[in-house]
Formats: sequence, C-alpha cells, structure tokens
Amino acid sequence: MIGRAKKIISVWCVMVLAIITCFYQKPIVHAKENIVTKNSNLDTNSYKVFKVNNSNDKVKWTVSKKGYINIVEMQGKNNNYIVVKSGNKEGTCVLKAKVAKKTYSWKIKVKKDKKNSKATLVKVKKTDAGLNVTVRISNRSKERKEYGLVFSVERLENGYWKKLKMQEDYDIESIAKNIPIKGSVKETYKLGNCYNSEDLKKGIYRISLDVDFDKKSYSKVLFSVK
Repeated sequence: MIGRAKKIISVWCVMVLAIITCFYQKPIVHAKENIVTKNSNLDTNSYKVFKVNNSNDKVKWTVSKKGYINIVEMQGKNNNYIVVKSGNKEGTCVLKAKVAKKTYSWKIKVKKDKKNSKATLVKVKKTDAGLNVTVRISNRSKERKEYGLVFSVERLENGYWKKLKMQEDYDIESIAKNIPIKGSVKETYKLGNCYNSEDLKKGIYRISLDVDFDKKSYSKVLFSVK
C-alpha cells in the first residue's frame, strides 16, 4: 500500500514538473560556466534578452556605444536578466556584465536583416480599448507564404516567458492571408479585445504569430509596454 502511494506521488510530481516546464521557457541569450565572450546579432528596432546564470552577486551591466543599443529593463534579484533595444543605427557595440571579479561580454552587431523572412515590430499604441501591436511580416523567399490571425502573448518575468491567458469568450478568426514574394504586409493585433487590461501591465512582452518561417524565433516579436 505504501509502495503504491509513493508511485502515485511520483507520477504527480512528474506531471507538475512537465506543466511548469511548458509554462516557462528559457531566455534568448545567456552566459554560463566559462563562456565569457559571445557574438550576437540584433536586427534594427528590436529587443533581446540577456542573462547571467546562477548569479549570487549583483550584476553590473554596461554598453560600449549606447547609440546602437540601450538597456530598457533589468530583472531578477541581482539584475541577472536584462532587456536591450536597438535603434535604427547599424553598427557594432559590446555589452558587458560584471559579476564580482568575472566579466561576461557579448559583441553585438546591429544590422537590418534583409535576408531572412521574419516578423518585426512596427509600433505599440495604447488606445481607450486597450493595446494595439503592429508588426511587419516580411517574405524574403522566392515562394508565396501565408500567415494566420491566431497569435499568443507572453510576458517576461525574471528571465522566463509566462504565457498570458486569453479571455474565454474570445474567438480568433481562422483564416489565411498571403504574404507577397519578396514583399511584406503589416498586421495590427488588438490585445485589448482578448486580454484583461491588468495582464498588460508595464513590462516586456513577445507576441508569437501563426506563420511558418525557417526559424521559430522569426515568428516572435518582442515589445515593451510603458
């Protein structure tokens, strides 16, 4: 009887762990162990998350040239999670994270991506009805692509992405739209129609679009709510 009880408890633990794993996702870029120098590319007018793992000391972040990227938010007890935003200026800079006597650094190249099919941020606008996020969906391939209106939104909380829950009575129209070959379209997603206003508080978010690009990350767009 005791053995059976232990087995049931073990099964429940595995299920809970699986749910937590699905609920949270790892951040985009991180430094760990003895890897102290990395290269990272960043599209113009976009956001990226960086992390220093297992930091028991306060992390001090610095940017060599603020004209290319700017720090917009720090998270975590010791500031070990950071969000940066690039402008429209192309160039290279260095992001550094100093922890005690060790320094992590990333050589970041900011450049407009004209090669890959991807979604990029156009603007974020607050309205009386809520929040509107406009993105540009670009097709750089030689074949026609489609995208749907289905989407999901996540909020960054201490370096992990937490998926927001849509209102139960909200339905998204299931249709496909065309993206011209070597062209792009703009689409505005009205988040106020499907999420509660208290869920769209100040912070960093990302919206995942229903489009089949070469990399899954190309269909995700980060944005900030002020």
